[in-house]
Amino acid sequence: MSDNRRKVKRGRKRKAKRAGAAFIILPLLMTALITLFVCINISSHKKQYKQEGIKLYNEGSFKEAEQKFIDSLDQYQWFSKETDIDTRFFLADSYVKDEEYDNAIEIYNDILDKGSKSDRKEAETLIDITKAHKALYENDLEEAEEQLRKLAESGETQEYLYLASAESRLGKDEEMIEALNKYLEDHPFDTYVCYQMSTYYLNIDDPETARIYIDEGLRCTDEDFRAEIKFNDAVYYEKKHDYKTAFEKIDTLSSEYPDNESFAAERDFLKTRLSSENEEDSGSESGE
Repeated sequence: MSDNRRKVKRGRKRKAKRAGAAFIILPLLMTALITLFVCINISSHKKQYKQEGIKLYNEGSFKEAEQKFIDSLDQYQWFSKETDIDTRFFLADSYVKDEEYDNAIEIYNDILDKGSKSDRKEAETLIDITKAHKALYENDLEEAEEQLRKLAESGETQEYLYLASAESRLGKDEEMIEALNKYLEDHPFDTYVCYQMSTYYLNIDDPETARIYIDEGLRCTDEDFRAEIKFNDAVYYEKKHDYKTAFEKIDTLSSEYPDNESFAAERDFLKTRLSSENEEDSGSESGE
């Protein structure tokens, strides 16, 4: 074999080796790149931001929670459609609790575009509820009353509580009590309901019925309207002309809430009433 043929043959071998090496390296390189891309997508901060948002939401820090949910949604990640829908529900409810109703409705509409059939059904109901709450917040009471009644009667029984608020602000006290009683058919007592019910019965001079709701309110575990329930407890004894017990209760309550003007005014009234009663008793004893 001539030298030239040997050189050509060696050249073909080198090219074959290089081609074989490339055939092995390129798939490995592609696999590495794909793996890296997948890892970047899977290891985004989406889940972390969502969990931080839920923690803030549960703590009542809705404004801060909103930003965490937005940060989570801004993170691109494969296979995150379901978790993003869940995050949107949290974000929308944070807006509702922060009284940003238009923002909430925008997010629910986003769910209507991207969610499953069940997600869309839930979002539709929540849009109706949010619109009714917005009307109540904006003091559009007739509109709120109509929408809340429709929702409550359709099975959203928690809305009877908001309906009661609308009825109260419209001066429809009997309708308010009816709505609260409807609410209690499916929900337990809480201090707000007991405060509203006891106040109504005290105002119509039915202290014994008021007593039922005062006692229920004092047994409730939530603290939202506990002070107001204690106030009504003092008013009950005032209605029963037991001014000594009434004063003791309002005096304790005023000490707990020194900046509350209503409690202070009731305390001053009962103190005067108790002093007058003591003076009358002293006068009677002197006359005898």
